[in-house]
Amino acid sequence: MLPDGWTLQPLGKLTENFDALRRPVKSADRSPGPYPYYGASGVVDYVDDYIFDGEHLLIAEDGENLRTRQTPIAFLARGQFWVNNHAHIVRGNRNALTRYLNYALTVKDISGYLTGSTMPKLTQGNMNRIVLSAPPIQEQEAIVETISVLDDKIDLNRRMNETLEAMARALFKSWFVDFDPVHAKAEGRHPPHMDTETAALFPDGFNDEGLPEGWILSKMEDVAAQIAMGPFGSNIKVSTFVPDGIPIISGQHLNSILLEDNTYNYITEEHANSLKRSNVKRGDIIFTHAGNIGQVSLVPDASKYDRYIISQRQFYLRCNMNKVLPSFILYFFKSHTGQHRLLANTSSTGVPSISRPASNLKQISFCLPDKPVLSAFDDLVCEFHNKISANRHENETLTDLRNTLLPKLMSGEIRVRGAEKEVEAAT
Repeated sequence: MLPDGWTLQPLGKLTENFDALRRPVKSADRSPGPYPYYGASGVVDYVDDYIFDGEHLLIAEDGENLRTRQTPIAFLARGQFWVNNHAHIVRGNRNALTRYLNYALTVKDISGYLTGSTMPKLTQGNMNRIVLSAPPIQEQEAIVETISVLDDKIDLNRRMNETLEAMARALFKSWFVDFDPVHAKAEGRHPPHMDTETAALFPDGFNDEGLPEGWILSKMEDVAAQIAMGPFGSNIKVSTFVPDGIPIISGQHLNSILLEDNTYNYITEEHANSLKRSNVKRGDIIFTHAGNIGQVSLVPDASKYDRYIISQRQFYLRCNMNKVLPSFILYFFKSHTGQHRLLANTSSTGVPSISRPASNLKQISFCLPDKPVLSAFDDLVCEFHNKISANRHENETLTDLRNTLLPKLMSGEIRVRGAEKEVEAAT
């Protein structure tokens, strides 16, 4: 039922294969450098040399992700890079565009081409037999151009969010680590890049301890309303998982300054109510104390859930709002100083972990500004947070549209002209 001029072709008839040029290098033998070193699911390191140059398509050869598809099984690599032997490397021939093949594999069910009951594997022979729709090159170009508009906007929003996070971190460092506004006023200068009203909030000198005048040395236990661990072991039971309910936060959600609404496991509300010490809400700061230690995120005001449950590898801090604001604590622990103090009691035996995390967190000391300065900082970074949340919500909408349009375009169910109107409206 394909449109006129379209055919079904095995991937091997649409590609050039470069697997023979791959060269794995043990981590101990790699020299650091600027070139990406790719594995089955993306960049795993950066090295001082490259094998490939130009745009190529990498397709996972092995790994559980081939079955679960938590991350893409095929992705583009551009420029100069190295590839190990866990990813096939191909390029479109005269019958197919490399980027079109990337999109086609995104929506293709490859489960029938996998081997291995314990560890899934996609052999080169089976990969070459994967059957894809192959429109004329002009149609492929139009499909790629249409979907690329969505991908480019999604990527722009993602990079903008990275910039906003970097700006917030830089602002915290300037105000509360380097004390730039205080130094400027002590030298009789107006603090750069700061309006007069905000500058007036800062002191113009330092006390005998080297802290800005009026600011005090404090501990986390002095400003926290609550510090609590997640439930241990089997307290969260798989048998209580439901399609909807109370979401469970795990480490995969803490990769950004603001908690990311990725895919959650959910438990029943009844079971969540029995785990009250692990209930977190908007404004709480969450830490990972085992596994990927040192992750810190804030549950944003724009979160779509009223409450969460943290896993056994997390703990949280709830601020006493009369003494401190969550934004300040968040960026303190995102700073070099805060990370160093958070990880000071790390055990490397077995799974990396922070020893007695809640107790040690309470004793971490920091310089606490007065409330007007805290409020000024909070006002600025909340603008960044609002923009980050807006970009994320837009990306959710754009991703949903992309995932809806792509299989229809690949099957010829809808043609490019109809899809262009939806893309234009969304962007």
